[in-house]
Amino acid sequence: MLSTSIRASTPATSAFPEEAAVQMIDVHKWYGEFHVLRDINLSV
Repeated sequence: MLSTSIRASTPATSAFPEEAAVQMIDVHKWYGEFHVLRDINLSV
């Protein structure tokens, strides 16, 4: 039986890019009368 191995290389990228892909500022979320998130900030 023949076996073939392929190895792909990926370019190096920074672990901490300068710009966020997703950014949410001052998020509030309610479920009915229950305030579950208050002033949440998130950067991804």
